Amino acid sequence: MDTDTRKRRKHPCSSVAHPLPWPKEDRTSVFAQYTLLVEDREALQAKLKDAGIPTAVHYPIPLNEQPAYAHLCCPDCTPVARNIARQVMSLPMHADLTEAEQTRIATMLYHEVELLSPA
Repeated sequence: MDTDTRKRRKHPCSSVAHPLPWPKEDRTSVFAQYTLLVEDREALQAKLKDAGIPTAVHYPIPLNEQPAYAHLCCPDCTPVARNIARQVMSLPMHADLTEAEQTRIATMLYHEVELLSPA
């Protein structure tokens, strides 16, 4: 196992008041990305950006709507995939992410999701 993989597995964000999900005991992950499903992605991304926390959208277009596959399926055939593509967002995830940075990201995320949630 390489050093980066060990580092990514070492920091599970368990020190925050509301820890982020972590793989079950019988599973592992190298955490190449940490992707969330959020209701109002653009608003949350803007808030995190203002706080200096970068985000990414790795899969903004469902597979069946990408040019190489579009001829195989109609765009309206996969409404769940389309909705998920509009809601996914990845948080920073790399081997050199410190525990303090993880805590800051998790705390900010928790706070902002709580603020953006409908009452």
